[in-house]
Parts: sequence; C-alpha cells; structure tokens
Amino acid sequence: MLRKITTAMAAVALLVGVGLAGTASAAPAKPTASCAYGHICGWDAYGHSFDFYRCDIQRLKYMVGQGTLDNNQTPGTEAVLYSDSQGSVYAYSIAGDHWMVVNWTDVWWIAPC
Repeated sequence: MLRKITTAMAAVALLVGVGLAGTASAAPAKPTASCAYGHICGWDAYGHSFDFYRCDIQRLKYMVGQGTLDNNQTPGTEAVLYSDSQGSVYAYSIAGDHWMVVNWTDVWWIAPC
C-alpha cells in the first residue's frame, strides 16, 4: 500500500514539475504566421492550421484544443463557426475584429463569408 501511495505522489510531483498539472491554462499566443488580406485563418495548440479564401462551408480537419482565429476578410464580412453536423452555431466572427480565441475541438465546420 505504501508503495502505491509513494508511486502516485511521485507521478503528481513529476506532472507539477513539468507544468502538466493544474486547472488554469494560458491563452494561446498570437501565431507568428500571417493571414493574407481576404482570408480567414486558424491555428490550434498542436501546430495544425487552415487558410480559407472561398465562401463555401469548409470542414475543419485535425483542429483540436484551444487556438486562435484571424478573420482578415474584407471589412464587415461575417464568418460562422459551427459546432456539429446539425448546424449548431459555435461563434461568429466579423472581419475587422481579427483575433479571437477558439476551442477548435468544438468546431467542425466554418462558413468564411
């Protein structure tokens, strides 16, 4: 029994030491990549990204975790982020606001314009 407790305590200490334990997480930093004018781009915490220009509804693949969205479309252009295949709206983004933090795990589709 003592061995199990010691092993569990060592695992917790290791997680705390490398910063994996805890309840708060920092917002993702603005990516160093840029999003061209007229485009909408997104980056997740794992290095996945997208860059859309067309106004078709786009399926997002491999986007997970917290990340950022840069709506650099023409001023006033609205992008809609959908959370599932039923068309539930996750968020709106109006071009000109540019950066917003997004939990990409909850976003399945995006309609850029």
